[in-house]
Amino acid sequence: MELMYLGAHKAECSAVAYCPLDRIVVTVGWDRALHVYDELEDNPQDSLVRYTSHAHDCDIQKVCLSRDEGLICTSDRNGRTKLWDFETLILIGECFDGDGSSLPEASSLHFIKPYPCLVHTDDDSGVRLIPTKPYQKTERRSALRFENGKAARIDGELRRGASATCSQSFVDLQGGKELAPGVTTGRVLIFTGDSRGAIQSFDVQEALQRLGVEAIPSAQVKWKRLGYNPRRKLSRDHALSEIDSQEIKPSKDYPIRSGLASYTCNRWNAHDSAVTCITVTADPP
Repeated sequence: MELMYLGAHKAECSAVAYCPLDRIVVTVGWDRALHVYDELEDNPQDSLVRYTSHAHDCDIQKVCLSRDEGLICTSDRNGRTKLWDFETLILIGECFDGDGSSLPEASSLHFIKPYPCLVHTDDDSGVRLIPTKPYQKTERRSALRFENGKAARIDGELRRGASATCSQSFVDLQGGKELAPGVTTGRVLIFTGDSRGAIQSFDVQEALQRLGVEAIPSAQVKWKRLGYNPRRKLSRDHALSEIDSQEIKPSKDYPIRSGLASYTCNRWNAHDSAVTCITVTADPP
């Protein structure tokens, strides 16, 4: 294994997303910048192919990437969650809670491939599904929220369950209800690792159908578009944009709900402390 140097932020690099098919690395940092690197570039000085400075007005904490949608999602310490065009780094829109209020700070972000939907988790045990097609102009709103952990009563007080610290998804075409011998409905599974060492899986297939979120047809994915160029070179300063000038309502408080979420498939205690990373494999060795 060879250690590669791709470049540097002006402050701590806080999160990384990787596109193995394009061999592209996306990073964000406390310098409030969004960087896109070319893993195949031999000269480290040329590996930074594009970036935007001042992408947020405070430290950026999380990032994720959807190759099918051609989107990058970033979230900062204040909870502002933004969508950027992967090739141009132009701000596409911003994500909000279901009532239009600000989202809480994200504990993880993940795109559900091949659906136009973002998974957003927070430190209050919330798991949100945010369709990435616009609600109004550039605005995307949470369409569903449920609890990650199981609430418990401690000293007579109901406390929230564990919050998700990481998330992944997997489309299980062989699972779900059996409609006929050998014919199943399939499942869309979200997996989370939490702050107490547990791993959970949630089946959100029926929820996506109810919300009208459909998988992106293979002919319409962004990387099949004529002229697609993941190594496009450019630089931007988002502080020069006027799109950001909007009033943000404070985030909403949600009541604590007892029991497991109705979408929960399985839950097991995997570690003795917080799970920091989770990877789903279709065919384990």
